[in-house]
Amino acid sequence: MFYSESGLLCRLMHRYCKRMKIFPFLIFALLPICLVAEQTPKTDDVEKTINYLLDYVGKSDVVLIRNGSEHKGKEAKAHLKSKYEHFKKEIKTPEDFIRLCATKSMVSDKPYMVRLKDGKEIPCADWLEKVLKDYRRSITNKGSVNKAQQRLITWIKHQAIISTGNSSITRTSLEKNRLANWFE
Repeated sequence: MFYSESGLLCRLMHRYCKRMKIFPFLIFALLPICLVAEQTPKTDDVEKTINYLLDYVGKSDVVLIRNGSEHKGKEAKAHLKSKYEHFKKEIKTPEDFIRLCATKSMVSDKPYMVRLKDGKEIPCADWLEKVLKDYRRSITNKGSVNKAQQRLITWIKHQAIISTGNSSITRTSLEKNRLANWFE
């Protein structure tokens, strides 16, 4: 099961505070930070992801079919990029980009289609959603921990040792293994 970074962080705080009887207010102090972090997508990440999708369209072997005319890689990328520039203020997520720029024609309301190498035609939005899913899977390293999470985990472990008076290497090693399992 996949947990978002901040959701996982909240889960870790809860488990350690409950098990090690660390100050209960720690949960309430850090919980708002976790919730805000989960709700706000990073603008740089959105821009980077959309640029990846545009580049993928430009380099792909598929044919974009819009309003009955066919457009290969570079033409398709140029068209989607112009629509992206038009809707830029409304786009907050890569899904917004797909919905607003790669779903249908603004003029005719006809859906954009993509012809794959094997000749099969599918909706462009479905194809780009799959590309987006694959991209996110490739950048999400299973079990990865960013620096901020690692510092918080270290601090919580340190607090647990202080509060219990137990500085046993064995206990810390066991907890470290449990932490690794939570990230899977």
